[in-house]
Amino acid sequence: MRQGGTVTRRIGLDDLWLAQMPALRRIVKDSAMRALIHYAASYAGEPTFAVQTVLADPSGEQADPQTVLHSDTFHPTAKAWLFLDDVGADDGPFAYVPGSHRLTPQRLAWEYRQSLSARYSSDQMHSEGSFRAMEADLREMGLPPPVRMAVPANTLIVADTSGFHRRSLSRRASCRVELYATLRRSPFITWTGGHLAALPPFAGRFAHLEMSLQRVLETSGLAHSPWRLVGPTGAYEPAKI
Repeated sequence: MRQGGTVTRRIGLDDLWLAQMPALRRIVKDSAMRALIHYAASYAGEPTFAVQTVLADPSGEQADPQTVLHSDTFHPTAKAWLFLDDVGADDGPFAYVPGSHRLTPQRLAWEYRQSLSARYSSDQMHSEGSFRAMEADLREMGLPPPVRMAVPANTLIVADTSGFHRRSLSRRASCRVELYATLRRSPFITWTGGHLAALPPFAGRFAHLEMSLQRVLETSGLAHSPWRLVGPTGAYEPAKI
C-alpha cells in the first residue's frame, strides 16, 4: 500500500507460513503477547499477524495520511508492533496521546460533533470515521501533546488505537521491519469471546482469507482496497509499487 511517500508491505502470517518459522510461531502463539492485545482491544479473539515493512521517503510530493494525528475508530481496537529494527527519532516513530483512549465527557462531546459533520469533510479518512485531530482539538479535550516513541530493536508496543496516534514524519529515507498484529472486533456484540476468526475453518488462515476476500470484492466492483499484490518478496526488499 502506497500512501504519499510511504509504502507499507505486509506478509500475512497464517499457520502454513508459521510452520516453516518455529521461532516466529512461538511469538505469534505466545499467551502473554495475546493477553496484552486482548487487554488493549477490550475483547478476546484471534489477532491477525504479519511481517510489516514500512519504507518511508520524505521527498515524496504527497503527504502520508498516517502522519496526521487520528483515531482509528470510536471503540477500543488493538494494534501491536514488535520492532525488529531500531526506530530513531528521525525514522518516523510511533506517537501516541497519553490518556486519549478514555471516553471522557470532553472526548464524547468532540466525537458527537465530528459525527454530525465528518461526511462532508474533504479528508476521505476523516469522512469514513477515522477522525483526524489537530492541536486545538487536543486542548479542547484536555489532552496532552503526543509522545514520540523512538525505541531500540526488540521493543514491543501495544496500543488501543481508538486513542489518538500517528506515524511521526520521517526526516530521512528509512526502512523498518516489524511483527505487526491487529485485533478489531465489532463494538456491538455482548460477549468478549466467540471470535469468528478463531473458529474452524478460519483459525490459522484468516490473513490469507481476508486478503482473498478483498480481491474478490474489488474485482466485482463492490469495494476498493488500497492494498496491491506484489508477489513473492523479502521483508527488506525495495518498494515495488
